[in-house]
Amino acid sequence: MTRQPRSARSRGFTLIELLIAVLIISILATLVTLGVTKAMSYAKQVANKVEMGQIEQALGVAALEMGRVPYIPSYIILLADKNAYQNYAGTDKPYADMSFRILSQMFPRWADGGTATWPQGKLRADQAYIFFLWGNNGNGFAATGSDPFTVSGGKRFGPYYDFKQSRLVPDAKGFSQYRDYWDNTNGFLVVYSQMMVGQSPPPFIDTPALPPVPSRQFQSAAKYFQPKGYQIFSAGKDGIWGATGYGVTPFVGFVKNGDGSDADDQANFAEDLLGKPMD
Repeated sequence: MTRQPRSARSRGFTLIELLIAVLIISILATLVTLGVTKAMSYAKQVANKVEMGQIEQALGVAALEMGRVPYIPSYIILLADKNAYQNYAGTDKPYADMSFRILSQMFPRWADGGTATWPQGKLRADQAYIFFLWGNNGNGFAATGSDPFTVSGGKRFGPYYDFKQSRLVPDAKGFSQYRDYWDNTNGFLVVYSQMMVGQSPPPFIDTPALPPVPSRQFQSAAKYFQPKGYQIFSAGKDGIWGATGYGVTPFVGFVKNGDGSDADDQANFAEDLLGKPMD
């Protein structure tokens, strides 16, 4: 029998060697993919948090410029004529009165007897902040004249924030919601003003896609999570709100739900995800 020289046999790979090589490459590819996916997810988490901070700052600037109002409300009833507020008969009449007071302070010429062309309706916590920061399709509001929503009218208030058009989702009336960086179907940023926090029962939550108004209390009766300013929330990567994370009972956002649905929720007042326990 003629034996093949060793040097000739060493030039190729056995089937086992090839399988081992393929396995190693697959493992390395999986690790790289997981690393990239995790990095991309963390980048969205950071971008989402940064945007919350930017919106919070913009709201403060808007409130200061538009008549130095104490806050931009997170629920507003828009009626074109000021007299319609006096005759308002809804169960949320206190919020109609509040809306008129705030709008009158922001736009005194309108309160003197003008008629605004803004759409009439109720702006929820996922819409009101966009209205005040964005105005009419990014035009802001007229600082002079009786109609704050007209393009003409002298110097303008805002816009105060550059909302990305691709993430704005308008309804039939033109009131928009704003998708967060996770870009889920129901992943809209929700903003509650400090004056709205702790209202119980909240009369203005009319969609299951929004969390109830958070309590003023955070973890204990003595600790406030954001005593001034705005509470800004995101449902996180899964686009699902935690079942108990935003109840009108003391805030329990840092306690994981049994189903884990709040584990990736985010807020502007929390450095980490809400589902993670506090140190």
